[in-house]
Amino acid sequence: MITQHHCRIAGHRHKRSPLGAGVDPATPVNEPFSADFRWATLPGIQATPIQFTDGQAKVFEALWALKGAEMDDERIM
Repeated sequence: MITQHHCRIAGHRHKRSPLGAGVDPATPVNEPFSADFRWATLPGIQATPIQFTDGQAKVFEALWALKGAEMDDERIM
């Protein structure tokens, strides 16, 4: 479960990593995605992790939950 606690880093609000203190929140946990789906790490494409907005992270998390399930695009939307 992703907690809704936030911390202030460089003037931005970030969800605290469910992995615990001292762990980089961008660390891949769900293949390329971080535990909270706010970051993706694609080493062969980009040298630095890609940060997503809260809305984008929610979409990726929802799609990840459907991983492997067969369904049409209307149901996904």
